[in-house]
Amino acid sequence: MAPSANKTVHLDLSQLPQASRYVLAYSGGMDSTALLHLLAMEPEIKNKLMAIHVNHGLQQEANQWVRHCQATCANLNIPLHVAEVELSDHSELSARNARIGVFRAQLNKDDCLLTAHHSDDQLETMLFRFLRGTGLDGLCGMQQLANHEIYHIYRPLLHSSKTDISEFVKHHQLPFVCDPSNENNQYSRNFIRNELVPFLQSRQADVKEKITLTLKNLSASADLMHQMIGRHNPSNIHTVTDNRHLPTYLYHWLNTLGVPAPSHHRLQQFAKDCLSSGNDKQPRMVFGDHLLWFWKERLYCLDSAFFDHPPATQQLVLSKHPVTLQKRMGVLLLHTNQNHSFAVTIKYRQNQAKIKLANHHSRKKVKNLFQEDGIAPWLRQVLPYVYHGDRLLAVGNLYLDEAFSDQLNTLNAEFEWRSPAFLR
Repeated sequence: MAPSANKTVHLDLSQLPQASRYVLAYSGGMDSTALLHLLAMEPEIKNKLMAIHVNHGLQQEANQWVRHCQATCANLNIPLHVAEVELSDHSELSARNARIGVFRAQLNKDDCLLTAHHSDDQLETMLFRFLRGTGLDGLCGMQQLANHEIYHIYRPLLHSSKTDISEFVKHHQLPFVCDPSNENNQYSRNFIRNELVPFLQSRQADVKEKITLTLKNLSASADLMHQMIGRHNPSNIHTVTDNRHLPTYLYHWLNTLGVPAPSHHRLQQFAKDCLSSGNDKQPRMVFGDHLLWFWKERLYCLDSAFFDHPPATQQLVLSKHPVTLQKRMGVLLLHTNQNHSFAVTIKYRQNQAKIKLANHHSRKKVKNLFQEDGIAPWLRQVLPYVYHGDRLLAVGNLYLDEAFSDQLNTLNAEFEWRSPAFLR
């Protein structure tokens, strides 16, 4: 059974977003054990709750920890997914990237990841980033509610201390696993936790409170900056009146979008490329799963997965039943009450192709239509070209062949391409 509530642990659900599932990152350690039991006491959450345990395989006891997590979740009647991962090395970064990879694979856009980070973790995070070199957003530490590329992340214990959590677990005699690597000060975070913070406390007893105050002040400044920048995508970089500040603007703009920014060096170079580009240049930069594309004084942040390689040619039947295109390139369908259908071929990046539009005397190259209509170059790469035999019927929702349009009108049908979200 789950323990009764303990007021010393502040389970803050005030900003908890609505989600299809709440997924707990469950290591089996003390912090995530406390959070697991606290969440199990909340009926509305427990009905949607599951846990994920990532087995890094770095310790001899790793398989025992898996069995412990399985038994604990079974006792609480909470589904558990165990993910086995292989690391390229034993670094903190490799382990972190492996966990993120598991969460990215298992969570959907309507899910919310719950983590057991607490106020001591917040302090350590700030010091870790400070020593590594970071900007304003980095110094603000972790947000209680954050947006990952796909899902939400929420930290219900962020305002509780390690001491409070320890007392809660001890009071209710909750078993948990102990990772011996937490004592290895070769890892930067362990050094900060085990050596640096105690040293600072020996010199200034209220150091945690003072750093927490600094975090609040920095967060207030960051919130104001984000409101002033806004979540516009694309962004007009010429709102920045001093070119020297453009890399900093890009950094905060990306963070406002919920996109992890690349290194300051890369942002500096990209800002320089944008400022020096003429009408015939379109600076681009790929980082992670993202693509920055500068065009006509505007900067677009895009999902890079759509732009690496075009999908292969696809044969399908166009009808009232939606058909999903390859590589998440959207959906094609006909709006009709009848069983009309067309056998079509889908291709991409066919800008030399010609199409006959209504009110045009002859067929025109799609490339010329793009230029005349000012179609963004990134959109040109992802538009599906719909062919019937050798005849081009449609280019996305932009252009429709005159004869095909007449045929659809006769059938009282409409063609639609439901495009995916290319913009981040």
